[in-house]
Amino acid sequence: MPLFLWMKILVRARDPRVHALFAEKNEWTLAAIYYLYGFQLVSEGKIEEARVNFEKGMNKGSLFAEGHYYKYKYRWPMLAN
Repeated sequence: MPLFLWMKILVRARDPRVHALFAEKNEWTLAAIYYLYGFQLVSEGKIEEARVNFEKGMNKGSLFAEGHYYKYKYRWPMLAN
């Protein structure tokens, strides 16, 4: 099974093994990996770490990561209330 699909399944299941899978490499070539991992971090309440991963995904060309980056950069304090 391709790594992207495996990570997608684990994120949807909110499986903690996502962290170990993401840590296998220092730099990923696929921007969607950063988006998926950021999504996992948001679901765990780690907004700042997620924003860093969304930014990396955005810089690699992921439009979804870019949308979430700006969402949590500018609107997060309002969403917390």
